[in-house]
Amino acid sequence: TQQGGVGSSNGGGGGTGFQLTPAGKLTVLNPAGFAYGQGLPQAPVVQGPDGQLYVAAAGPSYNVGALLKVSTNGLVVQGFHVCDSVGGENPYGGLIWGNDGRLCGTAAAGGVSGNGTIFAITTDGVFTKLKDFPGSPGGAAPYCPLTEDIYGNFFGTTYAGGTSGMGTVFKLAAGGQLVTLANFTGTSGLTVGQQPVAGL
Repeated sequence: TQQGGVGSSNGGGGGTGFQLTPAGKLTVLNPAGFAYGQGLPQAPVVQGPDGQLYVAAAGPSYNVGALLKVSTNGLVVQGFHVCDSVGGENPYGGLIWGNDGRLCGTAAAGGVSGNGTIFAITTDGVFTKLKDFPGSPGGAAPYCPLTEDIYGNFFGTTYAGGTSGMGTVFKLAAGGQLVTLANFTGTSGLTVGQQPVAGL
C-alpha cells in the first residue's frame, strides 16, 4: 500500500506490504509500515531468486524514493538503494528482472537534464544508470515499468517530452541507443493521445 501502517507516530506509516492467498486470506507483512524516509511504495513487488521481495518506492515531497528489499515474513526491510538526483528520482514504474539477472527500472525525474533515467541494480545494491532522458524532442518523465525482449532491448513510455511535449514510446537498444518510436500529439495529429503512464 502507498500509505498506512500502525507506526505512523514513530516514523512508520509509509505504506505496508501484504500477501494474499488464492483462498482470499490477506496477511500484512510489516504492520508498522515502511519508514517515510524509505519512500512510498506504489509499484508491484517482484520476488527474486533469493526469495526476497523487491519494490521501488517513490518518495514523498521531501524525499526522492528508494529501492527496498523485504523478507517474505516482513521482518526485514532494507533500503538497498536510496535514489538521488544523479541516478534518478521517484521510480514509480517499479522493477523488472532483466535478462542479465539485474533489477531494472525507470525513474521519473533526476539524471543529467532532470527528465528521468533508466537504471539497473544488482541485489546487493550495485547501481548502474543506463540512460538519461533528454526531454524534448526526446522523452521525459517515464512513469512506466520496462519491458525487455529476448535481445536485451528495453521498451516503455514517457509521460512528457517528445516533439509535442505530450509523451513518447521509446526503445533503449541493447547497445545503449535511446530511440523514440512514437510521439503522442494530443487531440489531433498522427498519434492522438497524451501523457501515457502504463508500460508496454
